[in-house]
Amino acid sequence: MTEILEVKQAVVDILEDLPPEEQKVLLQFAESLQAKNLVKKPLKNLKGIWSNLNLNFTEEELAKERQEIWNNFPRDINL
Repeated sequence: MTEILEVKQAVVDILEDLPPEEQKVLLQFAESLQAKNLVKKPLKNLKGIWSNLNLNFTEEELAKERQEIWNNFPRDINL
């Protein structure tokens, strides 16, 4: 634990001795290291997210709803 504190203090000491522009560079480097080490959370299964809602749709019901949505979708969009 003391080794970690010593490293943190050494980084702070170095940071304080640098001019502002180089402090920004050090910050950007630290942020890039932080982003590289972030653990990406696995995507949740939607069925698991909605499991407490007791939603039970048949394939036929879903197909009917999809058809209604697509029937009302505007076709004259100019991109």
